[in-house]
Amino acid sequence: MIRTIDPSTTEQAPFTTSRLPLPVTAAVLTALAALALAKHVWGVPSLFASAVVAVYFVPARIASSPARWAMRLALFGLAIITAAAQAPSGGLDEFVDARWSNLFGYLCAAEIVVQAWVSRPGKAPLLLLLLPCGVLLAASNTYQSPWIQVLAPLFILCLGLAFPAYRRRVGGRPWSARLLAGALFLAILGLGFGSNIAVQRYQAALNAWGVQLMMMYPRGKLGLSLAPALGRGSGPRGSTERVLRVFGFQSIYYLRGMAFDTYDHGRWFPTLLDRPIKTIPPNAPPPVMAGVQLHVIKYAPLDDLLFTPISASFINTGGIINWSPEYGGPLQCSANDAMSYDVILAIHNAPTMWSPPTPAQRARMLQVPPELDPQVFTLARSIAGHSPSPHDQVQRVVLYLLTKYQYGAAIDPGPGDPVSNFLLKKKDAHCEYFASASTLMLRCLGVPTRYVVGYYAYEKQPDGSIVVRQRDAHAWAEAWVDKVGWVTVEATPSDGRPDARRENLPSWWQYVKDWLQDKLQIARVRLGSLRPRHLKIAVPAILAPYLLLLLWRLRRQRAQVRRTIFHALPADRRLAEPAARFTAWLARRDYPCPPGLPWQEHLARLETSPPAEAREFVRTYNRLRFGATGDDASLAALSALLASLEKRDPSRSS
Repeated sequence: MIRTIDPSTTEQAPFTTSRLPLPVTAAVLTALAALALAKHVWGVPSLFASAVVAVYFVPARIASSPARWAMRLALFGLAIITAAAQAPSGGLDEFVDARWSNLFGYLCAAEIVVQAWVSRPGKAPLLLLLLPCGVLLAASNTYQSPWIQVLAPLFILCLGLAFPAYRRRVGGRPWSARLLAGALFLAILGLGFGSNIAVQRYQAALNAWGVQLMMMYPRGKLGLSLAPALGRGSGPRGSTERVLRVFGFQSIYYLRGMAFDTYDHGRWFPTLLDRPIKTIPPNAPPPVMAGVQLHVIKYAPLDDLLFTPISASFINTGGIINWSPEYGGPLQCSANDAMSYDVILAIHNAPTMWSPPTPAQRARMLQVPPELDPQVFTLARSIAGHSPSPHDQVQRVVLYLLTKYQYGAAIDPGPGDPVSNFLLKKKDAHCEYFASASTLMLRCLGVPTRYVVGYYAYEKQPDGSIVVRQRDAHAWAEAWVDKVGWVTVEATPSDGRPDARRENLPSWWQYVKDWLQDKLQIARVRLGSLRPRHLKIAVPAILAPYLLLLLWRLRRQRAQVRRTIFHALPADRRLAEPAARFTAWLARRDYPCPPGLPWQEHLARLETSPPAEAREFVRTYNRLRFGATGDDASLAALSALLASLEKRDPSRSS
């Protein structure tokens, strides 16, 4: 329902048509501009900005709750469709899933429009200061920040100027307090600008330091470490939360994430930042000899890593892929919202993505660290030193570790090299120690080997897919055997592999969460696949019910107004002349009533007390104007009061 103020009413209006404070509007427009520039979407932010500016030119407001909710649902539907139809950016330029952040920003912008048009007495709601912050937060979900660097300080400035509009003023403040508040505001503003300049200048160093710090410990969504370090404590551990779902598996697979070829005092290198990166262009042609095709769904960003078997010959995410073949990975999707990808496995002796090691790679994968105890050399040669082939050496080392050592969830390696202490003192250890030991022992035998982290996929589902959870994080080794290729080296005892650890089984609630997550994933994929022709149908289909509801409410309100006017018409016609005469009398006595202000309130505000007949005239008029009927006696009394007032008017008598 849309209302306007009747100047003749004596009761306070149900809402005011006051405009939004200018700093609030400036903050809103700045946030919407940042959203449009960051997402390269102009239509919806421009529409919302126009709706906010229109508040200054249209005095009417939406007063009824149904109309307000109809407007809200219509704008929310437009926001959802816009976010779902927005294409991925195609680069590693976002912190979180782009579509979810875009949806959050558009929903905040839609609610801003609703709050700007809602009728209410007094000042604009404080929510209009919080919602633009949400819009700017969604716009800031990017590394590509030239516009954000300019608009963010401007937004903070507008936000600071808007706060006084929401402060309740009780009396005046001394000039000293005002100067102190102004100085404090300028100091905070200067600190913000200075911090922004410092962050931009040292952005690369800060990013490198932060990533290095985070990779020293297992990531929450990964369950494994991207900078493995052997030491006191337990091995890879994670929750039962799903991270991957793989369709097309015909057996248990090792899904590799990163490989490491340099060992230094219990740590494996290089880190992710120290690897040269190459690019696989989108829509690259698949191999001619294609084998089993896998479809992988990611339930978490996983640091943009793509997990594949060692036999992968082709991978497709629909976008650019970054990888480091020189160090055996990793594979990374270039768009943070690439939440599914396809993998083609090589058949027979067909080439894979992981080519034979170059001389430089072979040298690194044969390097034995100087801190390794010499007895480890002796042990390795006694186990497989006389084996006829590298493949046989791999099998002998694996068999020795499987039969002579036991799995232990935690270990205290003691002083010195962790791997040497583990092998020579036969301590119980977890997969990271077994993988490191097999890698270094095979290097002692001249077999190029590297350390690998990833997931052990085994949990089959009724539909044939395999679910991978955080708890399935694992470590193993990969050895290069001439005329065979890359061989997976699994030296961890069977009771130490993820499929044997039953202490952390999924609960019934986890299965419920999995089911809900699958349904949301399906809805997300379907929304993301919408095309412009679909949107032409979807937008009217979503907006039509809300528009019909709004029209029905307006029609119903108009019918009620007609019925009210019909009953009041006889009294209104007879009151029109006295009302005009009383308004003219007020003007002649220098009591002109401002437009929109009720007579009763106007008379109460006058410095000079008006005649008693004037107050009695207003009370009688209101009783007749808003009463059920108007009797002749009351109309006669009204005319008599007006005549008495006009007789006192000197300009009238003259």
